[in-house]
Amino acid sequence: LEFVIQFLMILNPEYYSLLKGKRNEQVIEKLSAINTNLRAKKEKLIESYYFLKKLELTNQNIFNVTNSQIILEQNKIGPVLSFIELDSISSFKNHMSTIAKLNFTLFDIFFKQI
Repeated sequence: LEFVIQFLMILNPEYYSLLKGKRNEQVIEKLSAINTNLRAKKEKLIESYYFLKKLELTNQNIFNVTNSQIILEQNKIGPVLSFIELDSISSFKNHMSTIAKLNFTLFDIFFKQI
C-alpha cells in the first residue's frame, strides 16, 4: 500500500513537496481529493494500511524479528491473531486476500495512467 501511495505522489509532482513527510493517512486524504478512483477506495485503503502496519509491528514484537514475514504455523500464530482480532488462520488469509485484491485494483487503475 505504501508503494501505491508514493507512486501517486510522484505522479502528481505539484503535491509531492506538499505531502512529503506526511503520515500516510494525510497523504491518502489529500490525494483522494484530486483522484476520483482513489476517493472511492479511500476508507478501505486507510483501514488496510493500519491493519498491515499493526500486523507487521505485532509480528516483529512477538517473534523478535526485524522482517515482515508472517509465520503461519498454527502453534505460533495464535498470539498474533489475537492481537489483530482474528480468530483463525483462514480468517487471516481471507482478510489478507481482500487487501491484496484492493492493491491489485489500485495498481491496475494507476499503472494504466502511465
